[in-house]
Amino acid sequence: MNHARVNLMCIHNRTSRRGVTLIECMVAIIIVTIAVLSASMSIQHGILAQEDALRLSLAASAAESRLTELLVREYDQMTPSTTSEAVGAMMAPMGSNDLPADYASLGRQTQIADDSIAIPGYTGLLLEGKMLTIEVFDSEGGQDRELVRIRRFRPKTIEEELAE
Repeated sequence: MNHARVNLMCIHNRTSRRGVTLIECMVAIIIVTIAVLSASMSIQHGILAQEDALRLSLAASAAESRLTELLVREYDQMTPSTTSEAVGAMMAPMGSNDLPADYASLGRQTQIADDSIAIPGYTGLLLEGKMLTIEVFDSEGGQDRELVRIRRFRPKTIEEELAE
């Protein structure tokens, strides 16, 4: 009787071990699948973040380029105006036509306005100049999205004041 009981227990253990092994395999497959999906989503988010960083870097470069172009002009050549370059139609600095293809997804707006600023500590003393505002944007889903905005005050120098 003892011997039959041992055999019965062995048969029971073999069958129950097979079922547990199948469940363990399924759990392992589910865990591996979740891990692979999580890793692929992380990689995808990393690539998107890298593309956004590149786009912001290009936008800052385009804004700085336009600002430099304006700052080297003579003061009298900067008349108050607003100019826009649509996405894909941005012009290279100093009127050249060729920009790298990476800039084709960007647009830019430049505003020049007469302005004056008060000098701190000197009541009533105003410095005349031009406020330069450059905005670089892209288009996402048909909507313009501002990426970079630079504002810089360009004062009228004493030499330019005396030349008038």
